[in-house]
Amino acid sequence: MRLSFIQLLIFLCIAQNINSNSVDNILESDHHFQSVYTSIKQTLDKFNRPFTLLDIGAHNGQYSFRIARDYDSVCVMLEDNAELLNICLLNNVENVILLNKNILFDDLKRLSECEQFDVILALDIQNQFPNNWQEILNILKRMGDLIIIKDPDAQKENRTISTLLLISQEKHSLMRKLWLLPPTNSQDQKHIIHSNYNEKVLEKRILRPINKYLLQQTDKNGNLVASEAFFGSYPMRKITPWIPGINLITFKMLCGSYPTASQMIENFKKLSHTQHSDWVPGNIVVQGKKLSLIDFDDPTLGHREQQQCPQEIFEFVTKLITTNAPSQVQGFFEPKRKDKSKGRKRK
Repeated sequence: MRLSFIQLLIFLCIAQNINSNSVDNILESDHHFQSVYTSIKQTLDKFNRPFTLLDIGAHNGQYSFRIARDYDSVCVMLEDNAELLNICLLNNVENVILLNKNILFDDLKRLSECEQFDVILALDIQNQFPNNWQEILNILKRMGDLIIIKDPDAQKENRTISTLLLISQEKHSLMRKLWLLPPTNSQDQKHIIHSNYNEKVLEKRILRPINKYLLQQTDKNGNLVASEAFFGSYPMRKITPWIPGINLITFKMLCGSYPTASQMIENFKKLSHTQHSDWVPGNIVVQGKKLSLIDFDDPTLGHREQQQCPQEIFEFVTKLITTNAPSQVQGFFEPKRKDKSKGRKRK
């Protein structure tokens, strides 16, 4: 039986009991890899802050593993390859994510609406999407700031396949706040992203609820002639640091397989002792093995008290983490949406 390169790599790793650095050395032995990585490195060296990288069609993960080792980053590999999970486990890299799913047009479109990446590696985009790769490239431009692809004319002109193109395209806003939420059509409520090589922040445009406010009318002399109380909300903006990684719901909807469920549950147990006022899955960011919370002090919640993760929510999140099929993940949230809808009608 003839072994593939990845199978042979895993066999050698197990047989020789070599460590993760040795795995990297085997992956890096290819001269073409070194040439391409040197070109990519010129862009990555400009970052003076943590960044998130999406590796579309990661193959054996050699670029993501190397970048994760060399930079303060979170590297997200999108690749339908069960063997790549074994390599992740062998390397035991803390800041790598594997989304083990076949790359579909609709998935990339939805991903571009609810996530943002500083760098996107799409080195094999012409072969992965031979009929519509330019349309895919337009989606990638809405997903990240820097897109690195191979020059589509290189092979036609018999030039080196290491020739890369860097496309700069700053992404300004999120169309969806979460994978399962509908798109935000109002410009006043979109989340705005401000980023450069030194800093990255999220400007949240939200409606803050208030119990009541007074609508006062005065005459031409400034005398109060009418006053009426209203309940409602008012728009406000909140600036918060951007946390590298991807949302837990995105991770589950795209068949995230690394970190493993057991690793995530172990880290969620540690995270559950954090004080937070809104313990929902949408406020959990996957940064590799590490999980982080976002949206502290959400002004839309009023003065809700911060607390450690309630037991009911802890059980809900751990069950979500162990759920594999995206349809089942989506089913976790649909009953809650219906219950909220019924609650609004009853009121």
